[in-house]
Amino acid sequence: MENLKILLIGQPNVGKSSLLNALVGPRVTVSNYPGTTVEVTKAKKKINNTAIEFVDTPGIYSISDRSEEEKVTEKALFEEEVDGVIVIADATSLERSLYMMLQILEAQIPIVLVLNFIEDARKRGIKIDCEKLEKYLNIPVVPINPLTKRRISKLVDAILKIKEATKQSFKIEYNDHIEKAIDKISVQVKGKLPKRFVALRVLEEDEDFYKYLENKEIIKEAKRSLKEHPKVAEDVSITRYGTALFIAEKVTQIVHLKKEKNCKRDLIMFSFIKSGVYLAVVYSFWLSLGYYYILAI
Repeated sequence: MENLKILLIGQPNVGKSSLLNALVGPRVTVSNYPGTTVEVTKAKKKINNTAIEFVDTPGIYSISDRSEEEKVTEKALFEEEVDGVIVIADATSLERSLYMMLQILEAQIPIVLVLNFIEDARKRGIKIDCEKLEKYLNIPVVPINPLTKRRISKLVDAILKIKEATKQSFKIEYNDHIEKAIDKISVQVKGKLPKRFVALRVLEEDEDFYKYLENKEIIKEAKRSLKEHPKVAEDVSITRYGTALFIAEKVTQIVHLKKEKNCKRDLIMFSFIKSGVYLAVVYSFWLSLGYYYILAI
């Protein structure tokens, strides 16, 4: 029997718990992540000949090691044996979820992107081209509804095939000074994590990644070479968010709502205005004739 360990990652209130319930049912285990007070939810499910352990991580906006929740997710991602990640995105604000997903993509971890609240997006006139999004990111994209379990079977198929996925070839191109610093740091990276990814995290001043360097003096050398660019971490974040925004704009179409409702509303408003003008004209006419009667209705 094959075993899979899958992390569920997403922003707060994006529907991770609902998705987990749709995948495995209500039988879950909630406990604190070792050494912290942060809760994680775990559940197991046997599908065909595969035993899958799902781990629902705390809701976060990015993997930047700023909050305790982010640290827990980062440890689960990079220090445990994980076979893949389900990133749950809010279809009504795609670019926000894409930022964090790009961080995970840069770590070359197999991903399935799930679009939740797809019906809400459509009601707001937001249409996402999932096939186009798949081509941009080179990963499976599955729009779902956890409450009705719509397309859950398609998601399960993608999960079962997650190990077969090749490492993503998606790459964000940063400014020249950042790319040169990445190359300089990469030669000193040890361990299983992608060298480029570790170099980026070092440039973003994530001290948890310093342990992956053969020679930590490279950090000082990189900083010296970047003395004319003191805000490198900020530059990396801006470029990554710009990439997320670019992709979101390319795959999203704003559809105008049906004009019928607007036409009916305009017709009703016109009728009210027309009636008001008519009454004003009649009233003025009677005044001009010298009638000063007040009609009570």
